[in-house]
Amino acid sequence: KFVLHFSFVLEIQFDSVTQNPQSCTKQDIRTNLRILTTMVVLSSTLLSLTRHVHYEPFSTQTPSHTMDHTFPELFQPSHLGNNFLAAVLLYSILNFGFKLFEVSLNLMGGYKSHVFMSNPLFQSTSPSDFWNRWNQIVQGLLKVCL
Repeated sequence: KFVLHFSFVLEIQFDSVTQNPQSCTKQDIRTNLRILTTMVVLSSTLLSLTRHVHYEPFSTQTPSHTMDHTFPELFQPSHLGNNFLAAVLLYSILNFGFKLFEVSLNLMGGYKSHVFMSNPLFQSTSPSDFWNRWNQIVQGLLKVCL
């Protein structure tokens, strides 16, 4: 158990009273599998739809992959749309990867892990709320270490 805890990407949840790892339930596994499936569908759909247009579905005056944008070009709807789709794609791929680790931890070790992200793109109400939701494991480690 010690090796699994310290070699795994995700942080295992511990019971605050007994200090033992919390066991996951079948409902936890089902929920994680549902989210994993959703992320696979979302990622593959976005990749399929945007790949043939080089991940820029909306045409812009200046190519999106350059840094040669004027200030007004940054706020054009087409540029904002391309950036939003890129953010959703990044979120779905990261969430897929970490959910895959979480499901494997649930199945192999029978343990719960801490939540990696709490839907920062669609449930955040402010920039600080976004960063609090984005990478909760790193945030927790920084609080403990610093």
